[in-house]
Amino acid sequence: MLKWRMRQMSNQLGLWAAGRTNWRFFAFAWSLPLLLYAEIVVWSLAGTMSVRAGMWLFPIEVVVIIGFISCATLPYWRRTVTGLQAVFWVFLVPILIFCALSILPFRWPVSAIMLTPSR
Repeated sequence: MLKWRMRQMSNQLGLWAAGRTNWRFFAFAWSLPLLLYAEIVVWSLAGTMSVRAGMWLFPIEVVVIIGFISCATLPYWRRTVTGLQAVFWVFLVPILIFCALSILPFRWPVSAIMLTPSR
């Protein structure tokens, strides 16, 4: 009964109600820009990074991103939000968060070097 009521409420009241009732799921999508920004900041503070380390980090990042997006889209798959509401809360809001974070300063460039046996 409660799930049916939440589904009806989010479909009737619109975008804000969908975000308010499902924010726990959408928070996974909202935290992705924070994760990517923190990664860029750590790389820039570390200075030179080996390509080998990047090759290990990339698959881990992909798995984390897929997991977060899977959790964030659960309300859509459960039909508690419409497609447009899901696109707004899972896609557009994280882009706006990342744009806001990109204004913050940090040191560039992040450089990667190839470690050879002679190094």
